[in-house]
Amino acid sequence: MLDKRRFCDIMKWFVYWVKCALCGRLFLFAEVLLMESLKHRAKAVGVKQTAEAVKSGSAQTVYIAGDADSALTRPIAELCRTHGTELIYVGSKKELGRACGIDVPSAAAAVLKC
Repeated sequence: MLDKRRFCDIMKWFVYWVKCALCGRLFLFAEVLLMESLKHRAKAVGVKQTAEAVKSGSAQTVYIAGDADSALTRPIAELCRTHGTELIYVGSKKELGRACGIDVPSAAAAVLKC
């Protein structure tokens, strides 16, 4: 018989982890939301395009890869702070590129305002 504590532990795992139907890889629920957000929205991909989007005020949310060179990403983070743009750090450049629908890693991406 399944006790209440064990059931809560199982449900917590179920809520926060999602298994990909194609490759079988486990994703954090936040990663799934990120991928869906970037896949179906207008976006700027790459350091230069993301910086331009923030400067022009058209960026709603900026994503920066955690493994990207800080010399590249620091200016974007500063721009986000000065312009009041939401900034989110994500796992890796490879994951961010995949979430954007491109075959190469990306250090930064921005979801554009409608």
